[in-house]
Amino acid sequence: MKKLILIALVFAANVTFAKFPKMKYGKIPNEAMVMTVYPQDSSAHAIILGDYGSSHFDCAIREGWCIRFERHVRIKILDKEGFNYANFEIPFHKMGEKLSGIKGTTYNLVDGKIVKSKLSNDNHFTEEVSKSYSAEKISMPE
Repeated sequence: MKKLILIALVFAANVTFAKFPKMKYGKIPNEAMVMTVYPQDSSAHAIILGDYGSSHFDCAIREGWCIRFERHVRIKILDKEGFNYANFEIPFHKMGEKLSGIKGTTYNLVDGKIVKSKLSNDNHFTEEVSKSYSAEKISMPE
Protein backbone atom coordinates (compact mmCIF):
# COMPACT_ATOMS: atom_id res chain seq x y z
CA MET A 1 0.00 0.00 0.00
CA LYS A 2 2.81 2.45 0.75
CA LYS A 3 4.33 1.95 -2.72
CA LEU A 4 1.03 2.88 -4.37
CA ILE A 5 0.74 6.08 -2.33
CA LEU A 6 4.34 7.05 -3.13
CA ILE A 7 3.79 6.54 -6.85
CA ALA A 8 0.63 8.64 -6.74
CA LEU A 9 2.47 11.44 -4.94
CA VAL A 10 5.36 11.43 -7.41
CA PHE A 11 2.92 11.57 -10.31
CA ALA A 12 0.98 14.39 -8.69
CA ALA A 13 4.21 16.31 -8.03
CA ASN A 14 5.23 16.02 -11.68
CA VAL A 15 1.86 17.31 -12.83
CA THR A 16 1.81 20.12 -10.27
CA PHE A 17 5.26 21.44 -11.07
CA ALA A 18 5.25 20.94 -14.84
CA LYS A 19 5.82 24.24 -16.59
CA PHE A 20 4.79 24.83 -20.16
CA PRO A 21 6.04 27.64 -22.37
CA LYS A 22 3.53 30.38 -23.02
CA MET A 23 2.33 30.43 -26.62
CA LYS A 24 -1.19 31.76 -26.93
CA TYR A 25 -3.28 31.03 -29.98
CA GLY A 26 -3.59 34.17 -32.08
CA LYS A 27 -0.85 36.11 -30.27
CA ILE A 28 1.97 36.30 -32.81
CA PRO A 29 5.14 38.18 -31.80
CA ASN A 30 6.11 40.98 -34.18
CA GLU A 31 9.62 39.48 -34.54
CA ALA A 32 8.11 36.35 -36.04
CA MET A 33 6.01 38.33 -38.50
CA VAL A 34 8.89 40.42 -39.89
CA MET A 35 11.45 37.58 -40.03
CA THR A 36 12.41 36.73 -43.61
CA VAL A 37 15.52 34.62 -42.93
CA TYR A 38 16.34 32.34 -40.02
CA PRO A 39 19.74 33.54 -38.73
CA GLN A 40 20.94 30.10 -37.55
CA ASP A 41 20.24 28.57 -41.01
CA SER A 42 19.87 31.05 -43.84
CA SER A 43 18.91 28.22 -46.25
CA ALA A 44 15.84 27.20 -44.17
CA HIS A 45 12.51 27.41 -46.00
CA ALA A 46 10.42 27.21 -42.81
CA ILE A 47 10.99 26.94 -39.07
CA ILE A 48 8.92 25.57 -36.23
CA LEU A 49 8.49 28.37 -33.69
CA GLY A 50 6.57 26.18 -31.26
CA ASP A 51 5.07 22.71 -31.04
CA TYR A 52 3.40 21.89 -27.74
CA GLY A 53 0.98 19.17 -26.78
CA SER A 54 -0.78 17.94 -23.70
CA SER A 55 -2.88 14.93 -22.82
CA HIS A 56 -5.37 14.57 -20.04
CA PHE A 57 -8.14 12.23 -18.94
CA ASP A 58 -11.67 13.47 -19.31
CA CYS A 59 -15.06 12.01 -18.50
CA ALA A 60 -17.98 12.82 -20.77
CA ILE A 61 -21.53 11.66 -20.03
CA ARG A 62 -22.04 9.89 -23.37
CA GLU A 63 -18.50 8.66 -24.06
CA GLY A 64 -17.32 7.81 -20.55
CA TRP A 65 -13.62 8.12 -19.82
CA CYS A 66 -11.39 9.24 -22.65
CA ILE A 67 -7.94 10.69 -23.23
CA ARG A 68 -7.90 14.15 -24.79
CA PHE A 69 -4.82 15.26 -26.68
CA GLU A 70 -4.39 18.89 -27.63
CA ARG A 71 -1.60 20.24 -29.80
CA HIS A 72 -0.55 23.77 -30.71
CA VAL A 73 1.89 24.20 -33.58
CA ARG A 74 3.31 27.48 -34.89
CA ILE A 75 5.35 27.46 -38.10
CA LYS A 76 7.00 30.40 -39.89
CA ILE A 77 7.17 29.87 -43.65
CA LEU A 78 10.05 31.85 -45.07
CA ASP A 79 9.68 31.26 -48.82
CA LYS A 80 7.61 29.41 -51.45
CA GLU A 81 9.61 26.22 -50.98
CA GLY A 82 8.32 26.10 -47.38
CA PHE A 83 4.64 26.01 -48.39
CA ASN A 84 4.46 22.22 -47.90
CA TYR A 85 4.87 22.86 -44.14
CA ALA A 86 1.34 24.32 -44.19
CA ASN A 87 -0.12 20.87 -44.92
CA PHE A 88 -0.89 18.44 -42.11
CA GLU A 89 -2.15 14.89 -41.84
CA ILE A 90 -3.63 13.51 -38.62
CA PRO A 91 -4.15 9.73 -38.67
CA PHE A 92 -6.79 8.24 -36.37
CA HIS A 93 -8.44 4.90 -35.68
CA LYS A 94 -12.06 4.78 -36.90
CA MET A 95 -13.25 2.82 -33.89
CA GLY A 96 -13.16 4.92 -30.73
CA GLU A 97 -11.14 7.90 -31.91
CA LYS A 98 -12.48 11.15 -33.27
CA LEU A 99 -11.12 14.56 -34.07
CA SER A 100 -12.81 17.75 -32.98
CA GLY A 101 -12.01 21.39 -32.43
CA ILE A 102 -9.59 21.72 -35.33
CA LYS A 103 -8.80 25.38 -35.85
CA GLY A 104 -6.06 27.25 -37.58
CA THR A 105 -5.17 30.70 -38.82
CA THR A 106 -2.61 31.89 -41.33
CA TYR A 107 -1.07 35.30 -40.67
CA ASN A 108 0.47 37.27 -43.53
CA LEU A 109 2.16 40.65 -43.44
CA VAL A 110 0.68 42.72 -46.29
CA ASP A 111 1.77 46.35 -46.65
CA GLY A 112 2.84 46.40 -43.01
CA LYS A 113 -0.51 45.08 -41.75
CA ILE A 114 -1.30 41.59 -40.45
CA VAL A 115 -3.94 39.81 -42.55
CA LYS A 116 -5.59 36.75 -40.96
CA SER A 117 -7.01 33.82 -42.94
CA LYS A 118 -8.93 31.29 -40.84
CA LEU A 119 -9.10 27.59 -41.59
CA SER A 120 -12.48 26.70 -43.07
CA ASN A 121 -14.21 23.39 -43.83
CA ASP A 122 -12.97 23.75 -47.44
CA ASN A 123 -9.38 23.48 -46.18
CA HIS A 124 -9.65 20.02 -44.61
CA PHE A 125 -11.22 16.65 -45.33
CA THR A 126 -11.19 13.08 -44.07
CA GLU A 127 -9.62 10.38 -46.21
CA GLU A 128 -9.99 6.65 -45.65
CA VAL A 129 -6.56 5.03 -45.31
CA SER A 130 -7.66 1.44 -44.57
CA LYS A 131 -10.56 -0.47 -43.03
CA SER A 132 -9.46 0.64 -39.58
CA TYR A 133 -7.79 4.01 -40.13
CA SER A 134 -8.64 7.39 -41.60
CA ALA A 135 -6.65 10.58 -41.85
CA GLU A 136 -7.71 14.19 -41.59
CA LYS A 137 -5.86 16.17 -44.26
CA ILE A 138 -5.46 19.86 -43.59
CA SER A 139 -4.11 22.59 -45.87
CA MET A 140 -3.74 26.00 -44.28
CA PRO A 141 -5.22 28.88 -46.33
CA GLU A 142 -3.12 31.57 -48.08
